[in-house]
Amino acid sequence: MDEEQQKIQQHHQKTGCRGDIKPYETVDGGIHGFFCTCCKKEWLSALIHVNPPPSTVHTPVSHHIVPSFWCLQTSDTGNYVSWKHINETSRVLEPGDHVAWLRIFSYWHHAIVEKVNDDSIEVIEWSSGRCSTHIHQSTMKYDLLAKCGWSFMYKAYYPQHVLDLNPKELVLLRARARLDDTGYGPLKDNCEHFATFCKTGEHRCNQLHQLRVTMRAWLRRFVTSLFHIAIIVSFSEVIERYAMTGADWLGVVLLIISEMIYLAGFSYVVWRVDTRRQEFHKEDASCTRACRCAFVKAVLQSITLVVFAAVFGVYLERWIREKRGPWSIVKETGIQIGLGILGGLVGNVLGFVFFSFFAYPCCRNEILPDVENAGQRDNTLGDDRI
Repeated sequence: MDEEQQKIQQHHQKTGCRGDIKPYETVDGGIHGFFCTCCKKEWLSALIHVNPPPSTVHTPVSHHIVPSFWCLQTSDTGNYVSWKHINETSRVLEPGDHVAWLRIFSYWHHAIVEKVNDDSIEVIEWSSGRCSTHIHQSTMKYDLLAKCGWSFMYKAYYPQHVLDLNPKELVLLRARARLDDTGYGPLKDNCEHFATFCKTGEHRCNQLHQLRVTMRAWLRRFVTSLFHIAIIVSFSEVIERYAMTGADWLGVVLLIISEMIYLAGFSYVVWRVDTRRQEFHKEDASCTRACRCAFVKAVLQSITLVVFAAVFGVYLERWIREKRGPWSIVKETGIQIGLGILGGLVGNVLGFVFFSFFAYPCCRNEILPDVENAGQRDNTLGDDRI
């Protein structure tokens, strides 16, 4: 490994990187490579592997201004990754597998399977201890795998060429080399960075990619909501005050109609335009189910927006008027318009947090009931299928 060590020294001299160097050490004491914890670069021996070519980098694309349809977005690690829900662990998992499950704070926790026992599995993962967060080995009983946190456990399937470039022996060498590492960073080196690097040699995190896409789409949605709520509430309040005195329901009805038009229009664009692009998943039947779940979340977000706009613009305005009023018609109309807009924006934010920002298992695939036909239909999973 003298040649690899010389490459490391040249790299450090060129870049100024002074990260810790972790050796890929086998059980018999052999060294098959090195990993730098700072720049996330590895040097591999030709005896076990050659560095894989860089994968295609997918540019994040927002789905217009409908943040709930982020389940259609491709993965930052490439659209070749398919997730399948595990229901028979002993038959499905093997050492070197990449697994994940949803945790209580709405994020996916990732790990690498190190060993499969009769009644449990051993994984290597980032974990929080009393004093620090570090990579260590954990044991999970099979009876706990049915529900991990808020979801079932899922296994990542990669195409055969990725498995050939990254055999399970190399995956385990990468994972074990990081044991007792304490350099955790939620944005730079988290559990998904770790597991994805072990499986592919690429230091990436799809969750951060999805967060950026979703936040950008939501900001567009927020600006759009601001304008259309302001127009609808202002128009309805003027009519209520000067033509239909006391008809507070008009603004709510108009807001509901505008949200229905919004959902119908942009849902049509997403289904008929975006899903035809190569960047989006559309062939898998389970993705159709995930998109239905995403549409339900979008509807719930719109309902939240309308409810808060009505509560703020009608009931909160009445309560304030009883405490601070009476006011002139112009002032009362202005206050009701302002409260209606504020309520709609509050509902927009809360709807986004609860129905779009939170991760849900429904946006990941389930194991198809027909195992043999599933393997024939899905040519992106490689030869090792459920």
